[in-house]
Amino acid sequence: IAHPLLDQCKVLSESERLYSTSFSIDKHWLLSEHKTNQGACLIPGTGYIELLRASFSHHIGFEKPSRESAIELSDVQFLSAFQVAKNQNRNLTIRVDGAAEDGDMTIFSESEEMPMVTGSARRVSRTAAVAVDLSGIRSRCQQSLTTVDGFLDQNFMNFGPRWGCI
Repeated sequence: IAHPLLDQCKVLSESERLYSTSFSIDKHWLLSEHKTNQGACLIPGTGYIELLRASFSHHIGFEKPSRESAIELSDVQFLSAFQVAKNQNRNLTIRVDGAAEDGDMTIFSESEEMPMVTGSARRVSRTAAVAVDLSGIRSRCQQSLTTVDGFLDQNFMNFGPRWGCI
């Protein structure tokens, strides 16, 4: 599989696949750059979103971006954290179950009975982008927050350089 967060795919049936990855802090910046001050490395919500998108895209054979269509995720529920300790490898599995145009997904580690994330996906036609009034949005934002090199002052996490985007 040509995606850095997906190691392998096991085809269970025409409509059902299991995607799996052995995650480690040394191999995946997604973990090493999202660490709590207590030392736990976590997959962030945006990482789960990308795992859902990438596995469903592969499932339906839609791995290259298209001007005509896109993947829409819905009913995504974050249920528990996926943590990896230093010097540990931990497997994460994504079950995709569905037809060529839509499906249900579950992300789990040790047991599918204890999912970490669930959601649905479907392929949709792209619509024309709606113009956004940025100056109107800025005028409604009355509170300023202090940032340092693009980061909010959050003392509970240690973020890597890819997260400095504020």
